[in-house]
Amino acid sequence: MNGFETSIKQKKWEPFGSPAIRYMLEYMDQANDIDLEIIMTRSFNINHKNDDFAPLNNKSFQIDGLKNPIRILAMPCRWAGRFAFYIREIQHAIYLLKRVRNSNPDIVYIDRGNVLQAAILARFTSVPIVLRMLGIPIDLQHALAGTSPFERLLRWAYKSPFSHVICTGDGSGGKTWMEKALLPTVTRDVLLNGVDQINRNREYRKKVSIVLLGRLEEFKGSDFFIESLFYLPQDLLKQTEVKIIGDGTLKHDLETKVTNSQIADQVKFYGAVLGSQVKNELAKADIYVCLNKQGHVSNANLEAISAECCFVVRNIFGEGMHDEEFDELMPVGTYTSIPKNAKPSDLAKCLADLIQSPEKRKEFQTHIAQQVKPRISSWSERIELEINLIRQMAN
Repeated sequence: MNGFETSIKQKKWEPFGSPAIRYMLEYMDQANDIDLEIIMTRSFNINHKNDDFAPLNNKSFQIDGLKNPIRILAMPCRWAGRFAFYIREIQHAIYLLKRVRNSNPDIVYIDRGNVLQAAILARFTSVPIVLRMLGIPIDLQHALAGTSPFERLLRWAYKSPFSHVICTGDGSGGKTWMEKALLPTVTRDVLLNGVDQINRNREYRKKVSIVLLGRLEEFKGSDFFIESLFYLPQDLLKQTEVKIIGDGTLKHDLETKVTNSQIADQVKFYGAVLGSQVKNELAKADIYVCLNKQGHVSNANLEAISAECCFVVRNIFGEGMHDEEFDELMPVGTYTSIPKNAKPSDLAKCLADLIQSPEKRKEFQTHIAQQVKPRISSWSERIELEINLIRQMAN
């Protein structure tokens, strides 16, 4: 997880993002009845030259904030070229097979980034394997019908006899995908993430606060959002304060584009910030925009629900199709949307309507507070639920 990198480098546990895995690790690390071994693997990048983690490769080390040590598995030699990824996966699988044989754990809890190792453990050991899916990214959606060797390998991996599969209900279609990808005999759960309570700041403000929260990447729609602001009439734009919270590969280009334009005074980039600051900004937000192409039940969206924001989303399916997970959580009347094939000008029209209509914003916020917010559990309740599932598998 990108949000863990700084903690590992500084050897101090202060991660950002990926809260489900963070809270799971913290719970298991502190639980007296759990003997935990933490193994992390590197993101694969054969062109990565400045390897800050090289001194830690294949070593166990302690970091402040966690009782149990962490081990990071090494990257393969770069001379392997296009076969480097597969060599790395084989190295990791051999290491994990040895660890399982030596420690004989009650359970292995492993994420989809290491699904090939999970498949080998599930097929060639008797240890219960719980596979953790943090939603279903677009490449996995395509892998079900793909013909490349790697996609065929992925399909083989997901058809392994896992003891259980847990998928985050983030709106990416986990239930439907698992029905196609997993063995029918594998038990599974789709679990909505938890959320910390955010009390709405109801102080009067002269300007309408619009927030875009999340990684600044193309699939998140951050460039689409910035483009839409150029279509807002100047008189309406001056009534707003636009807050872009998050980091990503598009951040520099978007900042440059905004700085050299007529919207510079209304748009502020916050970068990656602590969760407490995110909550403060959401508590003051009038309009929250989500343009994610993968789903609309992300951690950021759950926090926006807790803050009772007025939601604007872009549909991720075509006409006549529905996002079952999102629709189940957010009934009609609790948000406003633009079509999947909408243009930036369409989003601008939607925003203009809400900027000029405080009564309409208030109506959406009230529906969120009454119909949606009570259905979301706290993080402590959510983590207890997943821990109990793991204990059942271990038993």
